[in-house]
Amino acid sequence: MAEKKAKGEQDEFERAAQAIWDAQFLLIVAGPSFYEDSSKSVFADERCNPELVQTDPEKFFGFWGTFYNRYNERQPHDGYQILRRWRDSYFDAHGVDQRKRQQAGGRGNRGEGE
Repeated sequence: MAEKKAKGEQDEFERAAQAIWDAQFLLIVAGPSFYEDSSKSVFADERCNPELVQTDPEKFFGFWGTFYNRYNERQPHDGYQILRRWRDSYFDAHGVDQRKRQQAGGRGNRGEGE
């Protein structure tokens, strides 16, 4: 039973990878959640309330200043390096998809897969 489940999960991963590979566009949005434990909500704190910029600017800017400093003092998550390698492997400086260039007979810069 476990073998069948593992095979099914592998099939799902392969379908997802193929869908990403075939996509014309891929938008990746990464931010503070790359750094925080997924069980924590980075913005759950009441001091994150945007209305504070009007009602209590000191508290508002204190929160965001602390958050900004904490975010910038950390080493980048390994995921950012993976995304950079994907970008550098599959796209040129102008955003041209190297896979499309290869299909058209041009030379691509395909690198390691993740």
